[in-house]
Amino acid sequence: MDKMQPGDANTDWGAIDPTQKHNTHYDTSGSAKPDDKTLDAVESPRNNNWFLLVLAARRALTFLEQQPEVDPAKLGVNGHSMGGKITVNVAGSDKRVKAAIPSCGGTGTIAGKLVDLPEAVVKPRPNDITTTTIWEEAHIPRVTCPILFLSASNDHAGPFDAMTENWKKIGSKNVAYTLVPHFTHRSLPEAEVCRTLWFDHYLKGTFAFPETPELTVNLKTADGVPQVTVKTDRPDEVEKVDIYYSIDPNHVMRFWRDAEAKKNGNVWVANCPIMSTAQPLLVFANVFYQLKKDTVMERRDKTPSTFMITSKEAIYHPSELVAAEVKAVFEVLCPQDNMLAIEAKMNVWGTFPGKPSGDFVFKKVLKGSPDWQTISIRPEEMIKKNSTETLPSWEMVTELNMTRPATCLVDGKEVEFGKGWGKPIELRNMRWEGGRNSAGEP
Repeated sequence: MDKMQPGDANTDWGAIDPTQKHNTHYDTSGSAKPDDKTLDAVESPRNNNWFLLVLAARRALTFLEQQPEVDPAKLGVNGHSMGGKITVNVAGSDKRVKAAIPSCGGTGTIAGKLVDLPEAVVKPRPNDITTTTIWEEAHIPRVTCPILFLSASNDHAGPFDAMTENWKKIGSKNVAYTLVPHFTHRSLPEAEVCRTLWFDHYLKGTFAFPETPELTVNLKTADGVPQVTVKTDRPDEVEKVDIYYSIDPNHVMRFWRDAEAKKNGNVWVANCPIMSTAQPLLVFANVFYQLKKDTVMERRDKTPSTFMITSKEAIYHPSELVAAEVKAVFEVLCPQDNMLAIEAKMNVWGTFPGKPSGDFVFKKVLKGSPDWQTISIRPEEMIKKNSTETLPSWEMVTELNMTRPATCLVDGKEVEFGKGWGKPIELRNMRWEGGRNSAGEP
């Protein structure tokens, strides 16, 4: 519409402007108030740009079903970004749509357990006249056709987290996902080819799209480390499985860790050690299948050798995380027998006013080995200097030092232990696993 010239064939909408130039009625605040570019002179959903864009898309369906080369019983809708939102709203308001693929849009706003997620950057929209008429949340329950969500794990326009919560109310019984990790607002061929495959399955009947992978997370493991299991459809055709997890509530800046999935029979399993139960745990899996046929793709000349489908995302609020207890874990390279000393300083410089403080020490006998050794430390193994008290928790530790020699109280006497290493100490992969806070809460 921005490039229309006088005389070009078009719907005569007069001064009405549904483009991004009329931004007050388009962006996330999406006004429904009247101005010189709206349809109604009173506050009305019809004044919002999204109403007009969805109306235009539905008119396109009317045009298509009247064409002799089109089967009106097999209409699909596919759109990216703005088009993703339009796709969901059209599919939810027009039963002529028999398959839909929103890309990087159509998720709805933050909802459910995500509303009070610590440090989350997206907050719910205000509840007004557009809530029940314009925004995706009003249309998602009305979507009954097969629908595939194509997006990126860190997308700013269509947050994966929001889709996970809001699409729990979707009306369709056939829902699938393909999500590219680490990206925002774009995709990869292994995901993009699913557009064609989805329409081939539901509109043409020429392809069998696999069922969504089943992802389960066990939080109550013996060692306090969450374990993820993925069960796939048609396991003999699976090329690989990637399991990703994160503890970052910021959906745009979030770093997804590869949990290194390993096959165990017909399922794939991975451990997801977490650093803090004060942050959420988010998990999803990508399953790659062999693609044995050339497939027409939008803006791609070459068909990838595999296609990728995604599990549902598992989201655990900090209040839901349950584990045995927190452990500090790291690896050390010690070529000769020695003693490792760990010092923890609690509440240094009054960081936590009114809370106790103290210096605690842990000693660990190391056997010489050319291999990396994993060391785990529990709070109760840290002994307060000049006392028999143990460290109550990691919560107020402000300094953690690793040294060769240190002192510890033994039978009422301070004893020095540890000696020179002979060569520089090598440490790696320090992390926190499992845990409860000092109040006993997960």
